Amino acid sequence: MGYNRNTKTRFIFIALVAIYFLTNVALVAVTEKVKSKDGVEIAYTVEGSGEPALVFIHGWSCDKSYWDNQVKEFSPKYKVVTIDLAGHSESGMNRKNYTMELFGEDVAAVVNKLELKKVILIGHSMGGYIIIEAARQLKEKVIGLVGADTYQGLEDEMTKEQID
Repeated sequence: MGYNRNTKTRFIFIALVAIYFLTNVALVAVTEKVKSKDGVEIAYTVEGSGEPALVFIHGWSCDKSYWDNQVKEFSPKYKVVTIDLAGHSESGMNRKNYTMELFGEDVAAVVNKLELKKVILIGHSMGGYIIIEAARQLKEKVIGLVGADTYQGLEDEMTKEQID
């Protein structure tokens, strides 16, 4: 029993549709979790590869999806990490005290879990304070800080040597 022309055409059409979807469907980032120093689960996603890694920190009442457009832009060339801070979206809500130090530990927990060696921390609004605290904890792993719509001066919180 052979294939007739109609069957062959259907088979080719189905094969072309499958090839189209397999080559054009964007990979969906999988959310992973790590426990912060105080035991709160911190959700994060990783897309792309390369160094330095870009670690994006959202502001108060936001979540890691705040950075979706930046992930699309930077993930073809860099490893891009987005984090839900404790008390936000997919991260744990069981923290007793919400301090900049503890939020910094959230970021440090993710960076250390991923064994990142060189990172640039990017923070929006409150995230600007958090990247400063995370940089204090991560020390030499941090090669840059970028604040977006933050309202503090680095000179008030860091020595000139640290800023340089």
